Amino acid sequence: MKRAAIVLFTVFSILFLIAVGALTTSLLTDWEDETATPAATVRATATPPMPQSARATLTPARTPVAPQPTRTPRPTTTPAPTATPGGVTGAISAGSAGKIVELGMVALEGAPDAANAIRSFAWSPDGALIAAPEPANNRVALIDTATRSLARTIAAQDEPVRSVAFSPDGARLAAGSREITIRDVASGALVATLEGHTQPVLSLGFSPDGATLVSTGADGSVRLWDAGTGDPQIQVRLGVAGQAVAFSPDGTMIAAYGERIVKVWEVESGEEIATLEHSALVTGMAFSPDSSQIATASLDGAVRVWNVETGDIAATLQAAGAGAQPLGLAYTLDGTALAGGDAERPTLELIDAQTGEVLTALETGPLSRVIQFSADGRQLAALSGPRGETLTIWGLPD
Repeated sequence: MKRAAIVLFTVFSILFLIAVGALTTSLLTDWEDETATPAATVRATATPPMPQSARATLTPARTPVAPQPTRTPRPTTTPAPTATPGGVTGAISAGSAGKIVELGMVALEGAPDAANAIRSFAWSPDGALIAAPEPANNRVALIDTATRSLARTIAAQDEPVRSVAFSPDGARLAAGSREITIRDVASGALVATLEGHTQPVLSLGFSPDGATLVSTGADGSVRLWDAGTGDPQIQVRLGVAGQAVAFSPDGTMIAAYGERIVKVWEVESGEEIATLEHSALVTGMAFSPDSSQIATASLDGAVRVWNVETGDIAATLQAAGAGAQPLGLAYTLDGTALAGGDAERPTLELIDAQTGEVLTALETGPLSRVIQFSADGRQLAALSGPRGETLTIWGLPD
């Protein structure tokens, strides 16, 4: 009996422990279900548009370019060295600037008033011709640089021609009104017509290899075109009326200016590299020969040199408020000097590209806004006068 009682007690104990365990497990499970963290719910939430200031839209929407940080001028007087490529024998440089002489002047026609002034010209690569638009006559004049007389006219259009550019081989000439035409220089035959700008094209430039043409104008757009077919390529926005545009000498960048800004883009992608802000209207722009820097002039009186990669000021060659109003800029072929005009003085000055020291002052008419060296660097020409009616050519004596 005693043994049977022990066995029964053991069995009942085991059954009791099993029941307690089951009850405990059930309670724990219920507690976990009640206190578990609910799963996160993902909901698509529309992002409200950022407020933007109202501004005039000059053209239809353009191909967007990734926004870049605005560059703010940081004044400095420490010049950054500019690489000097090998020069051409007889080319104008800082060392020979004082020997420059006037070779002659040409009175241009087809500029009826200041509002329709001539604001563009182009040297042929061999230096034998200068192309200048005739806004009043809707065509382009080709000037023989040896005789400084009209050789012939070309590129007649239905609207005033505002801009011109020779291809690097000299075989083609681009002329811009509202549309752009590319013509064979020898025959005058039309090669391509480029349409897309909605207002006058004020500046044109061929890439160093001649394959691409860049344009800008009053509609605020900057456009790249296939120079052979006329097909549009990349299109970006300057945001203001473009006064001038240029390829970098290495062909990898384009820069354009208008009002108080200069913008630089990468050619291949259209990505904006830098926005260079000024306190007054920009009046001139030039890439250094090695493409690492860009010089700008503005009506605050300053001539600055910027590092293209960083957007910082590398040198201030002429300080703001110096009693001058610089106009137009052009580097010598070796990058040792810069040529620039002035709205206040009837002179064109060559300054040292490192220090800003005036090397020589050449007599010219007032308002020398457009300045260019010939492709071989041996001659220099500038448009001057209220209507851009005077073209003056300088060079080194033989």
